[in-house]
Amino acid sequence: MFKKQKTLKKELTLFDIYAITMSAITAGIFLLPGLAYAQVGSDLALAYLFAAIPVIPGVFSIVELATAMPRSGGIYYFLDRSLGSLVGIIGGFGFYVVVVLKSVIALLGAGAYLHVFFPDASLTIVGLVFAVVFTVINLAGTKKSSSLQSILVVIILGILMFFFSISIFHINPDMMKDFLELEYTSFISTSGMLVVGYVGFAKIASVAEEIQQPEKNFPRGVFAALISTILIYTGVGLILPMIISGPDLAQSLTPLSDGATKILGKPGGIIIGIAALLAFSSVANVSIMTSSRYPMVMSRDGLIPPIFLKLNKNDAPVTAILFTFIIIIFFLVGFKPIAIAKLAGSFQLLIFALVNLAVIVMRESNIPSYDPGYKSPLYPYMQIAGILLPIWFIHEMGIFSVLFTLSIIAFSAIWYFYYARKRVVRRGAIYHYMALLGEKKYDPLEMELRGILREKGLRKEDPYDPMISRGHVIDHLNAGSFEEIVVEVANFLASFLHISKSEIVDKYIHGTRSGATAVSNGAALPHIHIPGIQEPEIVLVRIRNGIVIEPAIEFWGKEIGMKPVYAIFFLVGSEDNPKRHLRILAQIAERIERDSFLPDWLKATEPSELRRILLRRDNVLFIHLTTESAYSHLIGKTVMEIQFPHDVLLAMIERNLSVVIPKGDTALMKDDNLTIIGDPTSLLKFQKQFRRRER
Repeated sequence: MFKKQKTLKKELTLFDIYAITMSAITAGIFLLPGLAYAQVGSDLALAYLFAAIPVIPGVFSIVELATAMPRSGGIYYFLDRSLGSLVGIIGGFGFYVVVVLKSVIALLGAGAYLHVFFPDASLTIVGLVFAVVFTVINLAGTKKSSSLQSILVVIILGILMFFFSISIFHINPDMMKDFLELEYTSFISTSGMLVVGYVGFAKIASVAEEIQQPEKNFPRGVFAALISTILIYTGVGLILPMIISGPDLAQSLTPLSDGATKILGKPGGIIIGIAALLAFSSVANVSIMTSSRYPMVMSRDGLIPPIFLKLNKNDAPVTAILFTFIIIIFFLVGFKPIAIAKLAGSFQLLIFALVNLAVIVMRESNIPSYDPGYKSPLYPYMQIAGILLPIWFIHEMGIFSVLFTLSIIAFSAIWYFYYARKRVVRRGAIYHYMALLGEKKYDPLEMELRGILREKGLRKEDPYDPMISRGHVIDHLNAGSFEEIVVEVANFLASFLHISKSEIVDKYIHGTRSGATAVSNGAALPHIHIPGIQEPEIVLVRIRNGIVIEPAIEFWGKEIGMKPVYAIFFLVGSEDNPKRHLRILAQIAERIERDSFLPDWLKATEPSELRRILLRRDNVLFIHLTTESAYSHLIGKTVMEIQFPHDVLLAMIERNLSVVIPKGDTALMKDDNLTIIGDPTSLLKFQKQFRRRER
């Protein structure tokens, strides 16, 4: 039985997405260039660019998956729901380790740059102090944490732009004499290490559940961060070898501060040192924020103990955050930066390969409820490249990286078979793909995706309100049987759809008998697809004394008993647009789940009141034209004369208990009931323009 889970607050804005993503990557600028230069010399910028090649397909795939399934847990959630719990737990454990390792790099980097101010400071002690501080901040809640991220990122980017603008006048191209003198193995291995600098693009998916308007904000924020990252990394990779001597750069753990000192003296080094400390603080903060979501969501799915589900009064996953703090301390004490970067980079590459595979599986599974707000371009070629390139990179990074990757996979598999497998029955979308080859589909996944559709709501282009406004209403005190109601509905629909009454009856009856009719809160939602129709249609039926329909199942998958229904919504969608059909169905389900639905439905006295119950209140305006109303001056005018604003439509006129479909020459009359729909902003403009003061 599907149980609705408590979801996290949607507090993150477009800039929050950009800031969280950028904060996770800027630390790579301040620590890794010196370590990388020791391996590739003046080809540092090319190494950063080459590191982006296996990342870019993964970024596009992550955006697609996140706009289809905006859930905390990000990578784990995507892999689990697409490739099954075994791969999900590999991705969950593996990426959790990657993010923790990234946090450790940041904490050690903070210690290194603190030497600019306090030469005797201990790297480890500084890291421990920072770990405690950002753990406390994250326990205060996501919004407080993300607000700090935004402030830090603005300061960091401002200082970096200042550094670029000054340093460009002090470069010495003669210091790049070894440019393009590539040593193949070293170059690929170093590029693989630098992939960890792009880890923010995978980390941001873990807070997708907390994003406002994820289908719009997530792609915009991530792609803006991708462009910014490539430009910054390339700029740093070009400039540093031309202002710092090779031997000095190769040994530096504070390369940008050293470069600023060369140009501006000690004050310049201090300014960059401040930016670096902020950057490393930012990374540590966001790493704790995002990594802690992985234990929480894996616990939600039964893959690890339920204690990780616990939220504090600020809706922060307290147990997961504290556990992450302990793991960070463990790595902080026992490992060195360059080893951590290589290990994190190798498994990060595997993660990008798996998310590309996840997109292929989700698309080829043909699950109607898989409805991403953004679709990756160049499918499937980009995804295939995004699978093969990371595997090649890992191989070229050496046996140590390969063994580390395999060890995490082995641990995850052992945990799955000895703990998780007996606690979950969920399977991924790959079972839907197998259904195409004759295997059984795993329907609960589709039900879960439908629940996500319901939460995401409609898109701007979905004609929900016009459909409801023109919907035909049938009102009965009693009804003989569900089949008799279907026949009555079919008689009406067949009068204007290019399909026979018998075909409509067969479709609705077959769907109900197969369990496809969703029932909840006293309402049923039988729905069918018809080829060739352009716009969806709906018939609203009220049975005041109720009727029993069987079999029945809630829209999100929970089986229910034989309970009477008082509302039946017969939805007709286009066979050519099944995803829009499901979004509309999900919106109806959202309306009927409200506590006020059934009482309002039963006490309504007119068809217009029944329609209004399903309409979105912020997208609709109801006007009763009387001589005393604020719109009395519209009486006698034709629809054409009123000149409605853009995005505003007079959907329906109710006159003497009958419905009038408005045309340009239709004149408005006294006591007409008008249903006007449109964008909320445009509706407000209409009211200001045409409403007079009440008399």
